Amino acid sequence: MTIILLFHLSGCRCFKGYYLRCVCFQLPRYFPALVSYNRFVELTRCALLPLLIHTQLFRRGKLEESVLSTPPSLNVCHNRRIYSRNVMRNGA
Repeated sequence: MTIILLFHLSGCRCFKGYYLRCVCFQLPRYFPALVSYNRFVELTRCALLPLLIHTQLFRRGKLEESVLSTPPSLNVCHNRRIYSRNVMRNGA
């Protein structure tokens, strides 16, 4: 369950890459009885209920309104002037 939580907090997209690179090479001293990736995927089914309970009990924070609201669009220039801009022209 700890490895799954660390994966979600890490920001990685591929769990297999995270497990093989980060967990197996950088964190083996924290997980002495580390299993292979295939066996770990089989065992994640057992961690579903404890993860659900953890998210319901310990992560019950109120979301701020700033997180839920979408930011306004940023207008850089008028659409008629898009092709007449001089920023980064001629490698400068």
